Amino acid sequence: MSSLIVLLSFIIITTAKSLPSDFMLLGLTPATQLIHGLTCQSYRPFIGENTDYLCSKIPHLHIILHEANIQTRQQCQYHFRDHPWGCQLSSKVVSLRRFLRQASKEASFYTTLASATLTLNLINACIKGQINDTTCLCLHNRQLCQTDPSIGFQLAYLITDGANMSKIFQEKFLFKINQANKEVGRQIVKNMMKKECHCHGVSGSCELQICRLRPAQLTDISSEIYTNIYKKARYIEAIDYMNLENKNQLFYARKSINYCRPNTFIDYQSAQKGRECFSKEVCEQVCCNKGYEMQTELKLIENCQCYFSWNIANVECKPCQKKIARMICL
Repeated sequence: MSSLIVLLSFIIITTAKSLPSDFMLLGLTPATQLIHGLTCQSYRPFIGENTDYLCSKIPHLHIILHEANIQTRQQCQYHFRDHPWGCQLSSKVVSLRRFLRQASKEASFYTTLASATLTLNLINACIKGQINDTTCLCLHNRQLCQTDPSIGFQLAYLITDGANMSKIFQEKFLFKINQANKEVGRQIVKNMMKKECHCHGVSGSCELQICRLRPAQLTDISSEIYTNIYKKARYIEAIDYMNLENKNQLFYARKSINYCRPNTFIDYQSAQKGRECFSKEVCEQVCCNKGYEMQTELKLIENCQCYFSWNIANVECKPCQKKIARMICL
């Protein structure tokens, strides 16, 4: 198990001088799903040159990264359920990296969402006292704890900023776009935080009021990114790279591919066949105009035909089957 990580690490490290850290890859491909039994430092290629510092702050950072990437993909699949792409990602490290760095509109959305998800998870880890920092050590007096979310943003920046690449690479246009989109993800989490106050005192009095910032739910954050950021994304050319300062704007530099056709560069298979669509209005688009069929299946429902039993003074239910119609691409 560890030998595979070592081999993968060698491959990535050999190109580390020209490539940013790959925090978005961990957990999304078979070669990056090995988590258990390994230390945080084992994942240096995915964390970057700040690995020692970050792992000292967050011993389970590799697990947080893994979970954040899985959550990112799940949220992406939900929002693109009516899109031909459907958030279909390659299971190959090189192909997935190519897609994420090409700065297409969909790749830019994914990058922004991944940055936001990681930032959110780091803030929640701080609230739970899982980060070795004085602003996060709240386990002994959780009720009166005032965690500072700024450490979450600082750590997220160190992870996502890709500090292990050469200065030549830092000047590349696509790199600047991806960095700007990661900052957008962090800013959205910051903008959506809300103040939460609780009163403390004798008999419910408010002699002492403790207020703290609480992050929004991931579902709300991802919806904000999809609805108000992705749908208003701005196409930008290399000549305009100086105009990347808007922290509420998602940028993309390459036109989207035709997701109804395979693409060998990013290992995209256009696997619409067998995919479920959820309304007649969008099925033609999701199925790439190849049609769809209605399939009926039986689903076992355990709590069905419920009634009140006077003998045992309890509600009893019987299992039953329900027909469910699904629309499947041909």
